[in-house]
Amino acid sequence: MSRTKKIALAGVLAAVAVTFGWIERLLPAAPIPGIKLGLANTAVLITLYILGGTYAVSVSLIRVFVNSLLGAGLFGGFYALCGAGISVCAMILAKKTRTFGVLGVSVVGGVSHNLGQIFAAVLFTENTKLFFYFPILILSGIVAGVMVGLCSWTVISIHTRTEMKR
Repeated sequence: MSRTKKIALAGVLAAVAVTFGWIERLLPAAPIPGIKLGLANTAVLITLYILGGTYAVSVSLIRVFVNSLLGAGLFGGFYALCGAGISVCAMILAKKTRTFGVLGVSVVGGVSHNLGQIFAAVLFTENTKLFFYFPILILSGIVAGVMVGLCSWTVISIHTRTEMKR
């Protein structure tokens, strides 16, 4: 794929990530604070597998920045940046090990995203007792990671089959 096509595809995936983040903000809140599906991570995971780690970092940063401007605010943006930053780095490392498939990499991303946000909350509140909430967030990260991973795997599989036919 040419560099121009990669940049164009990254732009489309960044727009998808921003849109999914915005849509998710409009959905009713989960009964447990801090838990959401993380639909925007679908675009980041697809970017990681199709375009690579550098593009995935870019798509993730664009998503966080634009969604912060669209209403998440300064604190929401900081929490998102901490979660997304750790998540995308963990997914890149997990993919490089070749131990995990798309689903496993997604679960690593979901759990590490929650870890990043717990660290941000502890930093803001100076309350280390928030780490007791992490087991609940591990479970939600696994569930969200599986769901995001399944959606991403479907798109990645279709893309791979399409590329093989060319």
